[in-house]
Amino acid sequence: MSSTLVRRILTAAAMTAVAAPVLALSALTTASAATGGDVVGLAAANLGKHNCETNSLGGTGYFTSCKPEAWCADFAKWVWQNTGLKVDGITPGAGSFYTYGANNGTLHTSTSYTPQTGDAVVFNYNGAGYADHVGLVSRVNGDGTIQVINGNFGNGDSTTTTVAYSYGTGRVGSSIAGQTINAFVTAVGITSPAAQFAGPETIRFADGTIKTYVVNADGNVYGMGNTTAGGPFGAWQALTTGGGFAGRPSVIQFPNGTVNVYVRTTAGTIQAAGNTATGPGTSFGAWQQVSPAGALPVTGDPQVTLSANGLLNVYAVLSDGNVNGMGQTSVNGSFGPWQPLTTGSGFVGRPSVVQFTDGTINVYARTTAGTIQAAGNTTTGAGTNFGSWQQVSPAGAMAVASDPQTILLANGTISTYAVLADGNVNGMGQASVGASFGPWQPLTTGSGFVGRPSVIQFADGTMNVYARGATGTILASGNTTTGAGTSFGPWQQVAS
Repeated sequence: MSSTLVRRILTAAAMTAVAAPVLALSALTTASAATGGDVVGLAAANLGKHNCETNSLGGTGYFTSCKPEAWCADFAKWVWQNTGLKVDGITPGAGSFYTYGANNGTLHTSTSYTPQTGDAVVFNYNGAGYADHVGLVSRVNGDGTIQVINGNFGNGDSTTTTVAYSYGTGRVGSSIAGQTINAFVTAVGITSPAAQFAGPETIRFADGTIKTYVVNADGNVYGMGNTTAGGPFGAWQALTTGGGFAGRPSVIQFPNGTVNVYVRTTAGTIQAAGNTATGPGTSFGAWQQVSPAGALPVTGDPQVTLSANGLLNVYAVLSDGNVNGMGQTSVNGSFGPWQPLTTGSGFVGRPSVVQFTDGTINVYARTTAGTIQAAGNTTTGAGTNFGSWQQVSPAGAMAVASDPQTILLANGTISTYAVLADGNVNGMGQASVGASFGPWQPLTTGSGFVGRPSVIQFADGTMNVYARGATGTILASGNTTTGAGTSFGPWQQVAS
């Protein structure tokens, strides 16, 4: 794995231009009703906001949260209602979510229940219609932990608390932030989050064609692409059967055009498969577990890199909240054990890796505090150490709600793209090689984006950015000129 100090750490390069040809993708699944993704998207768009601020829809606060009062239930109800879900009987009291679930047959009090994104989480329910707190499930990990978005969260009174994340084991009877989970409640009218796919992993081939890979509603990996540069995309093709996959794939393209696809499973392992021929319709081989047997579960999606010497390295966040890496010591060899790149936990999601021409790398990862930190190595080879981790996102900026996508531009500068707490895609980059990152620059307005963007860089230096909408669609925008501050064109839906 490798590193010592973070080199070439970002600024405002190629942030924003009129769309380079944005290619339409065929439908995989279409959601006609509100989904868990809708709930998460709207909730996340308000991260960091206080009880009486302008909310992401332009109003003030969340129902009666400006009184002030303990406004966790106000926030959760506001999110459900504004995504079109039934909220009859829900009051400013957190316990009303429990009685709502009991009255509508959507109350889950079994310790065997697996929560779904969009569910309400009721804490410290006393059995008489009162609870101390309620939040919304925003992520369910393969190791059984969950991420919760909460109104009225943090230290202080209801005017100083904010919309914020919490994390812990997602089972009735478990505790998160010192409060016990007594129930999960599913909103009436919600469509299963399985009707959505995670963010796309998009790659460009030497012949100019593009391929996209996702994990679909059924837990299987799918791929699709075009046969000519700029041409339409074909139909989705299943790469797996039987389900059990989660998150966003990571794809490595070899010099001969073949690819390996790496995906996280719901069991917390990483499996991979590859093809031996190129072109649309080529078949993938058998899927094999590549993460070490008996190791800590993988909770973040993997990021895989191919070194100049032909060796593969995989980076991921494990269940202890630390970034780890594993790699090969010989071409086509097995992967070694996980090696921790961080200590003390506090990391979530999928790392992003930039590899320089000399073979050294920088790793960028999101923290539970909504910042991006990075570390790099100055020597190559398995087992080389990374230097200290440094925050590279702007101090005091809006919280980062998605995993970062970081790319190395042809001029040697680095750009990073992410969805911030307001639900918009933003970019930051370096103005010169080795400079600090500049401020976040919004690529979208109006919120509604979730998950990690995917970026394609073309030979002329222009790029397309692909991002997932809260309803599970994929939208894209591109620029036609390069350089810091260039503008992106209008966003277009390219998949449903």
